[in-house]
Amino acid sequence: MTNAIHIDIVEYEPRYAASIADMWNASQESWGGDGALQTEQMILEEHHNSPHLNIFLALAGDKVIGYCSFSHYKEDVGALYIALLNVSPEYHGQKVGKRLVLRAVEETIKLGWPRVDLYTWPGNVKAVPAYKKAGFFWERREDVTHLINLIPSVLQTPAVQPFFEKIDWYNDSVREIATEPDGTGDNGFDYFTYEWRKDDLYLRMEYERTGRGLRLIETDDYLICATIPVRHRLPFGTSYPIEYKI
Repeated sequence: MTNAIHIDIVEYEPRYAASIADMWNASQESWGGDGALQTEQMILEEHHNSPHLNIFLALAGDKVIGYCSFSHYKEDVGALYIALLNVSPEYHGQKVGKRLVLRAVEETIKLGWPRVDLYTWPGNVKAVPAYKKAGFFWERREDVTHLINLIPSVLQTPAVQPFFEKIDWYNDSVREIATEPDGTGDNGFDYFTYEWRKDDLYLRMEYERTGRGLRLIETDDYLICATIPVRHRLPFGTSYPIEYKI
């Protein structure tokens, strides 16, 4: 591990192509590389007319030490997507990945989208707490390790925007973070909970996993909650009763 370093987060430019190639070549063992070396020309060709919205790079001086590609999410509507995230092994433990992920969350908020998603591999458990601290929830799925971040939706909710004039969504979170899938179950529904506390301010918000929708806001002054009191079923062609508690 290196000593603490100054890191800048910038957007991709062709002048960084050679350094990006060096980063990928240094990261081969981390990714189970096949031995094929990247070159500056390969990086330039790959990023020419790229379908990504942005490529964010972490720089230590002029050296690229981290990479984050940021795209529209083709597998779901209403979300953006961190397609690829990497930090050069020499710089693991320097919070480089955290900086890149937070930059993607900030960009999602700036663009007005309600959510940003990412996948990771099942063995990458050590990264999960950092993802969760950045607002991601680990879905309870058997096929993939998929995480969703609804902080952009939180900050776009008019009822709670005054709270975030005084509360920092990242630093003032008191959400419990465990290295396991998230969600509290009720009648087959999974609810994801954000929670903040600062001085005399308290805020809790819950989202339902399937619809990605807000179902609860709680403060010291009020509680608003929507619940479907029947067993979770596929919604197509189905009517649900909804109970509102205020």
